[in-house]
Amino acid sequence: MKSSERGNPPESQIWAIIPARGGSKSIPLKNMVRLAGRPLINYVIGAAKASKRITRIICSTEHDGISSYCKSSNVEVHRRPPELAKDDTPITPVLIDLLSHYQDVEGIVPLAIVLLQPTSPFVTPEQID
Repeated sequence: MKSSERGNPPESQIWAIIPARGGSKSIPLKNMVRLAGRPLINYVIGAAKASKRITRIICSTEHDGISSYCKSSNVEVHRRPPELAKDDTPITPVLIDLLSHYQDVEGIVPLAIVLLQPTSPFVTPEQID
């Protein structure tokens, strides 16, 4: 969701970034594992949407299924390159790739980012704000 859709000027942009790769070895596709009937990623999407401060929600993924789910949930998707979707990939290069992309394509970066891990499904909108 873009800031203009939420009524916030560009200078106040606070983006929720959801890193969700599909290639977990310990629990295959763990970000889509169901908890109480809902995929884990659904919980952080809901919290971000209910936040009063988040102006844009973007999922960084290389996986088609996660991408489709996010798009169907009205969440933007940034396609992560395969080399940034390995078990040992730190989060910093993933964020740099995403932010560089939006800087190049849209000429903007957010004022702040909130990193929302799908494997932390109990985060609340109040904690985000």
